[in-house]
Amino acid sequence: MPLHLYCHQQQHITQHTRIDAPEDASSLIWCDLAHPDKEEEEWAERFLGIAIPTREEMHELEPSNRFYVEHGCLYATISIMTNAQTPMPELHAVSLMVLDTSLITLRYSEPYAFAHYAKNLHEHAPVPRTGSSYAIGLIQEITNRIADNIDDSGRALDVLNHTLFRPAITDPKERQNSAPDFDEILRLIGIQADKVSKIRESLLSIERMVAFLSNSLHHTMDHEVRAHCTMLLKDIPALLDQLDALSHKTGFLLEAALGLVGIKQTAIIKIFSVVSVVFLPPTLVASIYGMNFQLMPELQWNLGYPLAIFLMLGSAWLPYRLFKKKKWL
Repeated sequence: MPLHLYCHQQQHITQHTRIDAPEDASSLIWCDLAHPDKEEEEWAERFLGIAIPTREEMHELEPSNRFYVEHGCLYATISIMTNAQTPMPELHAVSLMVLDTSLITLRYSEPYAFAHYAKNLHEHAPVPRTGSSYAIGLIQEITNRIADNIDDSGRALDVLNHTLFRPAITDPKERQNSAPDFDEILRLIGIQADKVSKIRESLLSIERMVAFLSNSLHHTMDHEVRAHCTMLLKDIPALLDQLDALSHKTGFLLEAALGLVGIKQTAIIKIFSVVSVVFLPPTLVASIYGMNFQLMPELQWNLGYPLAIFLMLGSAWLPYRLFKKKKWL
């Protein structure tokens, strides 16, 4: 995938690749290095005049070492979730390099926020600003996307909640046909739990990045960028609180689903227990009259066999009536 250069020329945003790139980076506002190979990384370093982290360095950095300033360039590596609408969401490292008048991003994934931010640049050509303003604009776009993902997870958990705690159905046939699929419900709860966990990790990295950007470039930021940083540092904790609520709800639904599975299993075991108890007395009667003793008067009676059948049926009926009376069935 070719790298994309966005330049500000005559009140318009022009998009370039390495082939038709301008001679210098004076008009550059954003360089998006998407899946660059070694040759593209070396070209970008010469064109931009900064060091580009390798893919290995992006993943080897400890969380405390993901934010630093080197030769006037601010480096920040954050985690962004992709494939949010699939059962297998993924976290990918994305590096942002903030210069005085431009922003450079390095990524090996396809977050939706990047395409949307590029579209906004074309539709609303900004007045040339500082690199921190473009970085905050991109972070705002990423945060908005995260907020949408949180809302999606909330709606998905509501659906699972309604599935688990639907109103009682009195018709036995309809109740049997509409029984919830607990295997699928547990799978969906697991997916949402994983998604919420990854969103939290992404938000925490973004919060650290905004705080570091605000502290490092506080004196060079204009009033609007500082206001955006302040707003983000207030919005992100609110989103984290929302994630806490979703996390608790996910845990509750997991416990509820497992509890309902246990109740269902108990009901099945209860049926087997009742059947065993009901057939225990007839088995005892049959065992007694199955003995091979010579002196068993009933064996010589004409009504001996009907009597044994009656005793077995009666001894089965009495426990059954007792269970019905106790409302155990």
